[in-house]
Amino acid sequence: MLKKKISSYNDGVVGVYSEKSTLINNFRAKTNGKTIDDYEFITDLCFSEQSKRQEDFLFAEAMGKKLTWKIKTPLVDGIETHHKIIFESYVYDIINVDPDKLNKDLYIYLERGQRIEE
Repeated sequence: MLKKKISSYNDGVVGVYSEKSTLINNFRAKTNGKTIDDYEFITDLCFSEQSKRQEDFLFAEAMGKKLTWKIKTPLVDGIETHHKIIFESYVYDIINVDPDKLNKDLYIYLERGQRIEE
């Protein structure tokens, strides 16, 4: 009988957030959050940093994005590409969410955005 591989997520903890709908300027255009208060907390996730493969870079580039970080977290429902990751005072856009149901992992592909005040 094969033993199931157990993943470890010991590189840190990221926060998952959504943008508050109040981030609209006088011209009715959506603006980027400048502080942590401009985002609504969803959950924290433990993660392990993953190496980025050439095909990961090509995938992000085809979507007009720049892959700056790839992480693996425990598999959870509800994490979507319109959410944001906040880690060490930077907001990251989620490029792609790739669930691995067999190993119960979630791979999240990220593009680093602006620095925020916490």
